[in-house]
Amino acid sequence: MLSDSTKKSNTLQQIESVLDEPSTDGLSTYFTNFFNSWSQLTTTPNSTSLRLNVVQQAQQLSDRFKEVIDGISTVQSSLQSDANTDVSSINGYLKDIYQYNKEIYGATIQGLIQTAKR
Repeated sequence: MLSDSTKKSNTLQQIESVLDEPSTDGLSTYFTNFFNSWSQLTTTPNSTSLRLNVVQQAQQLSDRFKEVIDGISTVQSSLQSDANTDVSSINGYLKDIYQYNKEIYGATIQGLIQTAKR
């Protein structure tokens, strides 16, 4: 149970690190900058520099989205790898249990045969 809680805590910390909220590198900052650039453009719609600013802010927001998606994909890949390792371990244990049960059954049959011969 503790191991499960620790794993969940570590995963959430990784996701929190990817999202980086609240901070100047969080998505909320990029959204704010993007919408502020539009707000500025509405005051002077013919301004080339303000139009370029909207495009730059949109690009920065898009880049940050990609970083977040890539980070979450990395966390997902790590979790998938851990799950595959756990499944392999469990399958190994199940094969061992099967083999032990088979040997116990064989020994039990041999004991019954020996008892029946007496």
